[in-house]
Amino acid sequence: MALRRTNHLSAPRWKKGYAVNLAFVLACWALFLLGTFLHRRETRKSDREQLQRDEEKLGEPSHMENTIKD
Repeated sequence: MALRRTNHLSAPRWKKGYAVNLAFVLACWALFLLGTFLHRRETRKSDREQLQRDEEKLGEPSHMENTIKD
């Protein structure tokens, strides 16, 4: 019995078609936007906290100013 060779490969197809594909793409897009939003919010929060710490340090004398007296 000889084996038949086919010239094409067939991929499995989703039974629901474009609706499932569209839902998957929209879910990926929504998760990407959520991740971007959360990352930017955290970055801005840490930047504000660093700025506040830097501004508080401006009013305090540094260690070098307190120890060196001429």
